[in-house]
Amino acid sequence: MKKYILLSFMCSFAFGYYDFGTVGDLYDVKEKNLIEEIKKQLTEKKDEFRKMAEDAFEKGLIYKKNIPYSQVEKTVVAPPVIKIPNFGKEYKKQSLADSPYNIKDNMCFVSFENFKIFDKIIQEFGKDCRYVLINIDIRKITSQEKYSNLQIYLGNDEVIKMFDIDATPVKLKITKNKITKEFLDYPKIKKEVELEEQNKKF
Repeated sequence: MKKYILLSFMCSFAFGYYDFGTVGDLYDVKEKNLIEEIKKQLTEKKDEFRKMAEDAFEKGLIYKKNIPYSQVEKTVVAPPVIKIPNFGKEYKKQSLADSPYNIKDNMCFVSFENFKIFDKIIQEFGKDCRYVLINIDIRKITSQEKYSNLQIYLGNDEVIKMFDIDATPVKLKITKNKITKEFLDYPKIKKEVELEEQNKKF
């Protein structure tokens, strides 16, 4: 038995250190570093998510909608009925008269063209209004000190449909009993602003 064990040890030492050479060509290992690849992919995903977040943020600060400008100054009294989104697709009518609360609010919808006209609209509507802006990045408004006392909101499809806004600028005086829409004569306001600017040049 001892002889067999000794023989096995001798064989293992004999072949363990013998150089049998190589067969075929040898090539350098060209596999990519796994850790570096993971870091690279994570960085790419991070940049991708950041871009998506930035795009979403930018889109969320401006609401673009082609709403006609009001051509005449007029007042329209409508029933206290609004349209509420129903599961995001359809809209159902809801009467404010059924509400147990005392409802009173002023909302001013403005399709923005320039600051001079916007200032003129504020003079007409007053500052006691929640301004819902369309076609303007609201950061350009909220970043200015002179508008710091205004309540500025970003428009969206839901609120436009809710109050049936078919022209701007319009001020909504909302109560439990009625909704009064006061439209401004936009061409007239625009012309007044242009004349004021011309007079400043002389």
